[in-house]
Amino acid sequence: MTYDNGKNLLFSCGFDHVIYVYDPYIEFPVYKLNGHNNAVQYMICNEKENELISIDIYGNAKFWDTKNLVCFQTITLKESSENNKNNASKSSFKMVYLKKQKKIMFYGTRNVIYETDKSLNPNLADDQIIFSCLYDKIAKLLICFCLNKIKIWNPFTGKVQKVYEDPMENEITAFAIDTNLKRTFLGDNTGKMKCFNMKNGKELKTLDEHKCEINILVHSLVLNIIVSCSVDNVVKIHDDRELNESEVIKEIKPGSNVKAIVIMESLKRIVIGLSTGVIRFYDFDHFRYDSDSQIDSNSNEDMDVTCLYAFAEKEIIFKAHLSGLCEIIWTPPHPLKFNWFFQFKSIDEREKSRHEKEEISAVMCLTYDAENQRLFCGDQRGIIKCFSLKKIFALVDENENTKDKDSI
Repeated sequence: MTYDNGKNLLFSCGFDHVIYVYDPYIEFPVYKLNGHNNAVQYMICNEKENELISIDIYGNAKFWDTKNLVCFQTITLKESSENNKNNASKSSFKMVYLKKQKKIMFYGTRNVIYETDKSLNPNLADDQIIFSCLYDKIAKLLICFCLNKIKIWNPFTGKVQKVYEDPMENEITAFAIDTNLKRTFLGDNTGKMKCFNMKNGKELKTLDEHKCEINILVHSLVLNIIVSCSVDNVVKIHDDRELNESEVIKEIKPGSNVKAIVIMESLKRIVIGLSTGVIRFYDFDHFRYDSDSQIDSNSNEDMDVTCLYAFAEKEIIFKAHLSGLCEIIWTPPHPLKFNWFFQFKSIDEREKSRHEKEEISAVMCLTYDAENQRLFCGDQRGIIKCFSLKKIFALVDENENTKDKDSI
């Protein structure tokens, strides 16, 4: 156990993979920190930096923000070796925080020291949280976005190719890149948006700003639009036909908290996922919502939409909820629009086998391999799963053929 005197919180761990958070005056835990996949053996609390550091029996160390109670970094201390036949063998690490030196030392079978202070070396990973990254398949580069800079890495050598320092002069909170990976659109915590050339970092144009922080940006090269959303749930559609200028085509106010936005380019629709579990389809050609565009849920669970994905040239969309529910639904203009035809729950099978109960973990991010028809989903516990959609797409294609015959 470890105690945070400043926040009056007690953190407890053991054979369970969960870290329990207690208020000393309440009998039951007030929160649970999920993330470790093995028994947690040691913890320390760094009150000054609002950090909780935990390590499990397999040498996986996690750093938690005690303000927001979220994990922001994971380090694996156990190294695989050819001489070690059991690479997954247990480790016996403990740790100590060196306050004056601003270092943390892990000790056990070997000693490992990490600096916790801000790094001044531009060739190292940034000391701020990297909130997103993507891989440039053409240039074979890895692009990382953090709060005030963009770093472009060579994934084969591990060296930094370029660094764009403070392009927005404020904290970057959202980004979007065009399909050709030539331009990037950035939004900041003041509501400003700008477009930059990815090759040289030159500013190309400034877009109409929001009143609050930008939290979502989505670009479509086919429709020549950039869709932006701010934390006050105002959605703006910007014209992107001109390289050096832009104007707002339409402003939308969905009425609830906006959680996700995707663009269905082939069907010319903008899809907005809300905190109520509802998704709305906006018809770009006619500048209006599709009729009967709300999907009501009969569940009392937390139905916040966590992510959406639109499949090219198909009248279906994948959506995931905070409750762990995942669905593939028909979209307009399909006759069965807004109805699901496949659903499942995101379940941690390892936890189910250990505790004989379903441990549901919401899907928070995803990407799609179109060539092999595979969907990769990342959940709250840091687990990535791969799903084959070949059978589902076969049913979709069969339905499309039947629909075409009926129309004839």
